[in-house]
Amino acid sequence: MKYLDFFTYKTPSEDVVNRCWKGSIDMHIHFAPDPGIVRRFDGYQAALAARDAGMRAIVLKSSHIPTIQTAYAVQRALPEIAVFGSINIEDATTGGLGESALIAVENSAKMGAKVIWFPTSDAAFACSATPGREGKGIAILEADGKLKPIVPRILAAVKQYNMALCNGHLSYPESLALFEEAKRQGIDKMVATHPLTDVLWEPYTLDEIQHLADMGVFIEHCYRCCMPLLGSYRPEKYVEAIRLIGADRTILSTDFGQITDVSPAEGMRQFIATMLQMGVSEEDVTLMVKRNPAKLLDLE
Repeated sequence: MKYLDFFTYKTPSEDVVNRCWKGSIDMHIHFAPDPGIVRRFDGYQAALAARDAGMRAIVLKSSHIPTIQTAYAVQRALPEIAVFGSINIEDATTGGLGESALIAVENSAKMGAKVIWFPTSDAAFACSATPGREGKGIAILEADGKLKPIVPRILAAVKQYNMALCNGHLSYPESLALFEEAKRQGIDKMVATHPLTDVLWEPYTLDEIQHLADMGVFIEHCYRCCMPLLGSYRPEKYVEAIRLIGADRTILSTDFGQITDVSPAEGMRQFIATMLQMGVSEEDVTLMVKRNPAKLLDLE
């Protein structure tokens, strides 16, 4: 964006920003304690800020533990906001992608976890671009390109317990195979995890996210990657993608929780204000931060 372009944008009113912010839902929040990264806010602090902002719900995420018990405790302490737990398929949380993963997913689902991420930090695709981890990580495809037998079984549990399915940091071919099998099993709550904004590896193309959206997958855009230490992704590229696939197939999340971040609640306000200032309508922002996440979390 040229600096001159800034003056072509109309600053939204505080009333419009607050209307969109109040009742919003953030489906992607990291929290302390975390053995891998210093986090600024714990789950209670993140939820408290969201409640005080008038947000409707948040989802707590971790690559190291299932978060349902943290979410349960925070929800008891702050009943005015919905706090959801989740599980990632990772070496630390599920023992990788084997029988133990299915047991862990089912146990978390029975306790109320609403979201599952397939491998993120431990995905083979992510490891291939991470210095020192090349050749490691979890892949969901066999050498012949077919899904590993455990994957359809995990998806059957996702369907049984009505969880929202996120692809994590899988490659596009893996994600396509995952979502095709999920759709075959009747899963309709599917999310492509920030596919345009990966710092270490190649992002998905607009054609690829269009194809996923046409399959019924929600495309997630995260504000975190607009931050300086995460590549300063240009938010007008998000606007381009929103206009391509439609707000009805898009959700906005923060992915916040780093030591350099403001609270996820304030991050959501900033993201909303940025999208409004760049010309996204209030109606479309409302779809992306309220109605679409509410569908994924069964709040409608």
